[in-house]
Formats: sequence, structure tokens, C-alpha cells
Amino acid sequence: MQENPTVWLFDLDNTLHNADAGIFTLINRAMTRYMARRLKLSESAASDLRQDYWHRYGATLAGLQIHHPEIDIAEFLRESHPIDAILTRLHGMADTENTLCRLNGRKAVFSNGPSFYVRAVVGALGLENRFDALFGTDDFGLLYKPNPQAYLNVCRLLDVPPECCIMVDDSADNLHQAKALGMKTVRFGAKVHDLPFIDASVSDMAQLARYAETLSEHRQNHYNTRTPPPKIRKNVMRKTFLILMTAAALLSGCAWETYQDGNGKTAVRQKYPAGTPVYYQDGSYSKNMNYNQYRPERHAVLPNQTGNNADEEHRQHWQKPKFQNR
Repeated sequence: MQENPTVWLFDLDNTLHNADAGIFTLINRAMTRYMARRLKLSESAASDLRQDYWHRYGATLAGLQIHHPEIDIAEFLRESHPIDAILTRLHGMADTENTLCRLNGRKAVFSNGPSFYVRAVVGALGLENRFDALFGTDDFGLLYKPNPQAYLNVCRLLDVPPECCIMVDDSADNLHQAKALGMKTVRFGAKVHDLPFIDASVSDMAQLARYAETLSEHRQNHYNTRTPPPKIRKNVMRKTFLILMTAAALLSGCAWETYQDGNGKTAVRQKYPAGTPVYYQDGSYSKNMNYNQYRPERHAVLPNQTGNNADEEHRQHWQKPKFQNR
């Protein structure tokens, strides 16, 4: 049975766990304190700058890379993601493990958070054995969703085309880019709205499992009902060949006839009059060959008559015969 080529790409925050239940607040405060200290700003000014970068570039990290190249990004990520404090506020989504077990295909986490944060959270949720890969923003050159190159890098690392991926995310912007690359899109969250680039909207993991079952049934029905390729029937091709050969014989003025070959199938050959000299591949010779008694196992070779003295001419010509199987 061929392996299912589908790859499920899961966002982490507010998809596998409820980051709004205190974790985002903790991370935002840590980012603000770091920016205030390193950029020598008040906490209020640093908070405004952090939010401005997030709205303009989709991530505070992106704004720091563009406008503050002197910032040590690795240090910024470590200080803004205090793992010990984060794990005390961790609340996983209900039915997540059961749903992951029911999804056909490979599964991976694709997060804008740093890789150490992704591994720590997934491990604390007890889901590390349910995923084939865990990706953070530093795993593909500090790129982040919705940058299209980030999606393509994930696909490259998984060795899968975007068309085989299903993106599950709470962010409409992230899903919009995923759809533009050819992925299927599932918007996750309690408050969802239908958008043209959203293939499905689910409010919880149990609903995601039901969607996956529907998707699997649709694919199976499509496979079972698709039109089989046309079959080329050999007898039709043989009859067509016989018709064409007969037509060619009539146009050329030659006499042709049909006969049963050694396999019991109908074939066509040029018809010679009785008395035509016939030489066989085994070296024997017959002057009065009746083609109604044709023996294909002897592979008769039929030289053209060249005149009244045909017998002697044929004998001389075929002393060192050049045979042609019919």
C-alpha cells in the first residue's frame, strides 16, 4: 500500500496550546524589557516599538533585524522566552493527542517561535512522539510566517511539495500565504470566519479530526470513481492491420490472402500461384507448393520468378541462400 503523501503542518501558539492564557503576555513583557534595556528606551516606548514592529512586519524579530542589526538575535530570543516561567502557564488544547493519532500522513510543527521554545512546549504537552519534525524560526534562517520562503524551506526540509501539505493555523495571514503556495488551509480557533482562502474552519481538535475523516473519504471516493484509462484491444489493432494490408494489396495489383499462423491467429500474406518455386530455411526445395497447406514452422522463402527458366535461375541464386522469415 502506498504511503499517504499528506503532511499536516501545525502552528504552535493558540493551535496546540492556549498561548492567550498568559504565555503571550509573559513573552511580550520579556521582549519589552529586553528592548528597553538594549535600546535605552522607557518600557512604554519599548512596548510601543515592539507592537509597531509586530504590525508592520508580522514579528518583532523582523523589526529588530531590519532596524537594529547590532542586536544579538539569539540573546533576544533566549531572554524573551523564559521557558521555566512559560511552562507553568501551559494549557494544551483538549483532544489533541487523540486527534493527531487519527490524522493520516506525516505531521510537523511549524512555528514562528525559536526552536528551543517549540521543543520545550511540545515536550511538556507530551506530544513529541506524535510529530515527525519540529521547526522553529531559527531552523530556516530566522524566517517566519507569512514569509513565503519560510514555507518553502519547511517543505524542502520535509521533502514534500506544498500541494501535499495541510496548514493548520489560527492566523488568517499565515493561511493566506499557505493557500497562495498551493497548500490546503484549516483555520483553528473559537472565533473563525469563512474566507475565500480557507478550506475549512474548526473550533477545536475534535472538529479537526472530523474534517480529516471527511477529507479522507472524499479522496477515497475520488480514487474509486475516477475514469480508468482506455484499454487498447489487440484484436482491434490486428483487424485494422489486416484491412490496411488488404487495401495496399488491391492498390498495388498483388494478390493477397489470409491464413492461420502457427499460433492460430489470422494473418495476411501475398498469394503466389501454384507451381511457384519455394525454398525453405532448412535448405529443402519444393516446386509445387500449395499455399493452402502452408507450414509456418518451415519458414518458406519465396523468390520472385524472373522468366521462363525460373527453376534453374532460382537454384543458382539460392545456392547460398539469404533467408527471410515470413
